[in-house]
Order: sequence, then structure tokens, then C-alpha cells
Amino acid sequence: MPERFFQRHPALRGPRVDNPTCSKTPLYALCTDLPEVLDHYREMMAKIMELVPDLAMASLFTSDSGAGFDYNPDQYAGPNGAGFNRGIPLEKRVARFLRALLDAGRAVNPDFTVNVTSGFPTEMRAKILALCPPGVVGSVYGLYDWEGGLEEHWGYHQAVWGMPKAKWTIRNLDRAAAAADRFADMQKRFDVAAQGGREPIVHAELPTTDYPRPLRYTPHPFETIRLMKDLARLGAKRIAAWGVISPKSLVPHEPNERNRDHVIHELYAKHTLPELFDAAETLVRESARATGEAAKVLKHQSEHVRLAWLYMRSHYNWYEAGRYLAPADQPGRDRAMPQIVADEIQVTQETIALIEGRAERFLRIMPSDFMTYEFGPGFVGQLKQRISVMQSHRNDLPRSLSDRLGKLHAYMKSLSGEEL
Repeated sequence: MPERFFQRHPALRGPRVDNPTCSKTPLYALCTDLPEVLDHYREMMAKIMELVPDLAMASLFTSDSGAGFDYNPDQYAGPNGAGFNRGIPLEKRVARFLRALLDAGRAVNPDFTVNVTSGFPTEMRAKILALCPPGVVGSVYGLYDWEGGLEEHWGYHQAVWGMPKAKWTIRNLDRAAAAADRFADMQKRFDVAAQGGREPIVHAELPTTDYPRPLRYTPHPFETIRLMKDLARLGAKRIAAWGVISPKSLVPHEPNERNRDHVIHELYAKHTLPELFDAAETLVRESARATGEAAKVLKHQSEHVRLAWLYMRSHYNWYEAGRYLAPADQPGRDRAMPQIVADEIQVTQETIALIEGRAERFLRIMPSDFMTYEFGPGFVGQLKQRISVMQSHRNDLPRSLSDRLGKLHAYMKSLSGEEL
């Protein structure tokens, strides 16, 4: 809530929920243990149900710190709150809040459920769900991904955050061991959420657009099949899938080609590509003038910026190829498709030359916020295979996929308006 609210209603102030390491202004939430705040949320839920009587679910997401509840030990600012509720166990207070939402929803729709999609640790989630009625369910996602967990995360499994020493423990796992590791983690989390006969909602990110990066718009249907088999083996019946295999996920689609003109000519051509290129060249020149460790650092930085340029050039190529793969209204025209493919082959060859034998110097192999599928040991091999495929089909006549976009294509066009 904004600070001006608490200046008017200081008695309703709850925990500090911002991250002091990167925020300049403290932010606070309402204290959900106050009767008047619980009444507020009941009224809110009742009004939502009045607008959408058939609403099946409300999801509660409190981010990775479990923020929003007083005296949560995982809050960025440390356990803090209103004071009077310090001695009340966290799980009891969270369960009471969830029950308030559930009761208000079920007053209209008896099948309404509340989904705990939050950052509570597995142990705390188990305690919370144990105190909640069956109408409160929990989302399941793995240690390695907020939006999934069973995907190909070879890189993530090389490091584990160790407690209580709070440091990374590096492991050497092959892909089979990593797969077993992530499945065991998901099974544990699923079993916690399934207690009391609940049917948890299991998150899965299907490998489509931007997965694996940087091979944009390259679907991996075999990964989807494997993922679905793992979900079935897990026992999942309710799945929240992020992304689908469809023509929309294969090509960079624009509802109006004037949008594409602007991105290609005004953004990529005038800013992104030349500015990255100049930055890399500047670092190369400075590294030649420097000596010792400084020269090595500057050279290393120039190579990283060069890789960023190659990534952006690849994005540029695929985006322009969308003129042929998914043409829209008011088509523009720049390079022919064989020219685009030839450029992409060259970009891929230069990427291989830059990273082969030392990929770990450039690519994330430690846990981060996103996928690391493409950063496994087979990445350079994938790039080489990609070249052979592009060479074989360089002169194919381009096929428009617009007719396959169906209703989604028409819907996107209607959203865009007539023109820029």
C-alpha cells in the first residue's frame, strides 16, 4: 500500500515488504491479522464473485520472500510486523487469511478454490495446507524454475544453495542424474501439496518461443512429450502450462507489418546493432592499448559484447523472416529469404567460433531466473546441426503460416487497431 494510506490509517500497517538491498523507499503491506483487514478481503472477494459468479479459483502469489504476512522469516527486510501478532505461528495466520478468501468465494460458488502460488518454503507450505480446508490447494513448481520444474535444467543442477552456510555447492551431474534429481524434488513438493486428498496445480513451461535461447522460435516437441510423461508419472491432474506448440510460437508474428518496419529500421538497424558493434570495437581497441591484467579483462569484455551482438543479429534475422513466415497487413520488403538464411548461417558460424571449447566463459551455467537448457554440453553441437539444416533448406520457397494462426491471428489484428 502507498505510504499516504498508512499516514491516514497507521493502525493498519503490517510488515515491510520491499527489498532493502535494491529499493530506496520502504513499502508496507496491510496487517492481515487485523479483523478489519480480513473483513476488507472478504468484501473484496465477495465483490469479485458478484462480478464473476462462476469464478473457479483465486491464486495468491507472494513472491520469493513470502512477503505480505507479518513475521515471515523469509522476508527481505527480515521478520517484522505489527507487534501484537509476533507470537502467533505464521502457518495459523496464513491459513486464517486463506480461509477468509475461500469462505467468501464459496458463498457464491460452492466449487471455488484458493490456490497458494507463493514463495513459502516446502516445510511451511505443508504446515499451512495442513491447517486449511480442502478448498485451499497449492501450486507445485520446482526448485529450479518459478514457472515449472520438470524441464531440461541441466545447468541448474550443477549448483545447490547450501544452508546454513549460505553458499553454492558445485556438483558434477550428467543429464540422467540431473533429470532424476529434479523429478525427486518435484515429487517431494507434489506430495506436500497433495496432502489431504488435494489435487495440486503443477506448473510446466513448455519448450517453445525463446526456449532454448538464443535459438529463438525453435520448438522442441520431443521435450514437450517427455515433459507430459513426467507430469503423468508425478500424478499431476491439474496442469498450468506456460506456452503451447503452435504456429504463433514458431514465428515472430506482427498484426501489422508497419510495426515490423519500425523495429527493424528504427530499433535494430539504428540503435541496437550498431551500438553493440561499436562497444565491442571500442573494447578491442582499448585492450590493445592496455597491458597485463587490464588487457585481459578488456579483451574478455569485448568478446561478451560481441556475443551479445551475435544474439541480437540472430533475433533481427528471425524477426525479418517473419515477413515471409507470417506476413501481415501492409507488407514491407527488405532482404529475400535466402539472404536472411545466409546471414543467419554466418551468425551461427561466428557464434561457434567464439564460444567453442570455452562456452562456460560466456553462458550461464549457474542458477538464474530463466532456463539454461541451451547452456548444457551439447549447445555447440546444436548450433552445428542448425547450420546443416539451414544450408539444406536455404533456397526453399517460404511458406506463410498466417492461415494457421486462425482466430489468434485475427484477434491480435483486432487488438492492434488500424495502423500505427
